[in-house]
Amino acid sequence: MGVSVLVAASGGVNFYIGNNEYADGRVAFLPGAAMDWQGEVSEVTALAAKETGHPQSALSADRYFLGKGLLFLKNNPHQAMSLYLRKLGLLLAAGERSNNKKYSLLAS
Repeated sequence: MGVSVLVAASGGVNFYIGNNEYADGRVAFLPGAAMDWQGEVSEVTALAAKETGHPQSALSADRYFLGKGLLFLKNNPHQAMSLYLRKLGLLLAAGERSNNKKYSLLAS
């Protein structure tokens, strides 16, 4: 039986994508996932199951990755602060940043 989720069960995994030892504030990828990862729930639950050793629902996998992201912040405060400063710099910098598309090519 599935668990009802009000909006989406992806906040935790997205938090982890942006807050892990490999995050650079710009490129979005899930550490441990295949290089061609598409963000499918089945891929997220499979990776969480592989790492924990037992099956995961979408909600439990999301909570698992949220926990990993929070653990990164707790265990690596200096790296996390540096990452947040980089993200702030990217936010305040002029121009739009993309991690997978050249907007100038799409506009023509």
